[in-house]
Amino acid sequence: MRAIKLLEQCHVLTAACDRIEQAVEEIVLKDQQENSHDPIQIQVRRLHRLQVYAERIQVYRQMTAMNLDPSYSGKRHKECCMAFQQLLKEVQLHQSEHPTAQKHFAQVLDYWKIYDETEATPEGLGSIQSKKQRLASALRQLARWYDQQLHVSYVQQSR
Repeated sequence: MRAIKLLEQCHVLTAACDRIEQAVEEIVLKDQQENSHDPIQIQVRRLHRLQVYAERIQVYRQMTAMNLDPSYSGKRHKECCMAFQQLLKEVQLHQSEHPTAQKHFAQVLDYWKIYDETEATPEGLGSIQSKKQRLASALRQLARWYDQQLHVSYVQQSR
């Protein structure tokens, strides 16, 4: 009974992740229709989407490590990792040449590589979680840097 409850909770969590992903996509489409093409703002959105993907990947890794619906969680994990890597390439293509941005992005790449190469086992869930937290922190730092640039841009435009 506990296993069934846990499996149900995992599916509810993955459905919530799917809904967040769908909401982000709807916002992106709406902004594209409104011709909002500020490159900094688009980059910030990409970074926020990467954060969502990182959380989803962690959920699927934990499900896999705990052997909960392994075919489903393994498939979703692989799909999320591919989407994360594709979006990471888009971020890299539009990356600022500013040294601070380059430093933060290099940290994201390093932490992603370490996190992606770590084996998901029931005993290693704490280690995986700490590596994911470092990745998430690096993503937040990069997003904050772009947020600051966005604010500077708005201030300059208003003058």
